[in-house]
Amino acid sequence: MAAKKDLYLELCKSSEMMLGKIVDRENILAALRQTISEDDLRFYFLLPGNYTYLTLDKFITKARRIGATTADTEAVLERLYREAFVLRYDDGNGLKYMRAYLSMTAEQQVRMKKDAPLGKAYAEYWRDLAEKSARVLPTKTPYFRILPVEATLQKGKQVEIRVDVPVPDPREVLPLDIASEIVKTQALVGIAECYCRASKDFQGYHCQKPRETCFVFNDFASSLIELGVARRLTNDEAVAILKDCEQNGLVHNVDNFQGQIRGMCNCCSDCCPGLEAAARGQKNIEAPSRFVVAYEQSNCTQDHTCVSACPIGAINATDGFPLFDLELCFGCGLCVTACPQGALRMVMREHAPYLPKSAKELTNRMMVEAVTGMVTRGLKK
Repeated sequence: MAAKKDLYLELCKSSEMMLGKIVDRENILAALRQTISEDDLRFYFLLPGNYTYLTLDKFITKARRIGATTADTEAVLERLYREAFVLRYDDGNGLKYMRAYLSMTAEQQVRMKKDAPLGKAYAEYWRDLAEKSARVLPTKTPYFRILPVEATLQKGKQVEIRVDVPVPDPREVLPLDIASEIVKTQALVGIAECYCRASKDFQGYHCQKPRETCFVFNDFASSLIELGVARRLTNDEAVAILKDCEQNGLVHNVDNFQGQIRGMCNCCSDCCPGLEAAARGQKNIEAPSRFVVAYEQSNCTQDHTCVSACPIGAINATDGFPLFDLELCFGCGLCVTACPQGALRMVMREHAPYLPKSAKELTNRMMVEAVTGMVTRGLKK
């Protein structure tokens, strides 16, 4: 008779396939066991694992196969949702449920349990995942992509940070490049605390950058707003927060695909593992924007304000003119807004990074890469 599977361990293994080996597996296993029962976790695995929603009726039908009544199923789903193991929303035709990946669950646990030992355990898992496991991530396609400071996409030398100015020449600048255009077109916008900064709190480092900087949209927003870890915004309020993020030197960081995105972070180099990865030259977490900095040396006064403005160290100070590492530059535009003389501007990259057409394409690409990586590592053993 086959041994009964440890579902907590199976949950960890499912995460490791896409995100690499968990550094301290015992830590997160202990946290999971304290958060949700194994009986409830059985229902979690009835949901598809590819960002696919299941209607309540279909889920109840699946749950009957393991002997669950309708009342039992609804009660379990409520518990799973309240602990952020599943997401849910009502599209007008009834409730739908989706499995949350372990990393996503950990983010919400950090937000919900900021002053509790369990919150610390999830924060440690997340920091290890982002700072250590990410160094050997088994996939090649980046999860996220950078958006430039909007004002830097203007022609000429305008560097005032404004998000209400029209962006000219649609042949070059597209809506997918413009943070305000993205948030303006969302039917539902929510804002949540930055979980990177919140997780740093547990390490004793309290970042002074703005905290409410993680945008969530539509079905994802609906789920997190109801859960209480995000609050609803008007589109105008969202644009105002974007402006404040840019003025505070934060980097727009959005899902790396076209179409209906789920979220947008605004990141700092103190706390964001994605920016740390970019700074060390890692290419499979953050995709650069479609723009790169251009330097007009004749306008430069060598004050080196651009050096301190760059969040990933792509500009180096010298005794004379600054040196730009264009291979490292990921096109955020913060150096352009910092330069008082207008010596910098953003231009289109000669070879724009590939942008998957949908969340499904991104997930499928990464899944293939993860499986290929597993096979390759197996052959090397």
